[in-house]
Amino acid sequence: MTRETGKRWGTRLLLAFVLVSLGYAAGRESVRRTSRTLPPPATAVSATAAGVSVRAYYLHGTIRCVTCNQIERTAKLLLDTEFAQELNAGRLLWREVNFEQDPALAKRYDVAASTLVLARDVNGKETVFRRLDDVWTLADKPEDLRAYIRKNLLELLP
Repeated sequence: MTRETGKRWGTRLLLAFVLVSLGYAAGRESVRRTSRTLPPPATAVSATAAGVSVRAYYLHGTIRCVTCNQIERTAKLLLDTEFAQELNAGRLLWREVNFEQDPALAKRYDVAASTLVLARDVNGKETVFRRLDDVWTLADKPEDLRAYIRKNLLELLP
């Protein structure tokens, strides 16, 4: 390798590092700005506090990959289409939460990576929760992913 070739590679690596750093900073700032407008997870109390309801949390980290976003979109679309009646009645609540910004919620559900958590409330108190970790192994199989989420929701909904 000549000195000139080495300089070119060094310049390219430095440029790549700068671009990745800028992308990371822009992503963090975007998440910070959008997270201000979201209601805090602690306020996610069911509209049917006297009955049974399910909270569906999509918990993710600050930096999100394509698969993370795909899992969230699939879950949200399933809820919006197949469980619209439950959402409208307040028997099902959807929350997208950055678990890095809510360490208490992450600890409560033992979350260290993006996942979907379903929590069942009876009379305003959480009685059981399910962490659906298999969303990752099913991410590239949309029908299987929807079936997995659907099955778990149906088992917890009143």
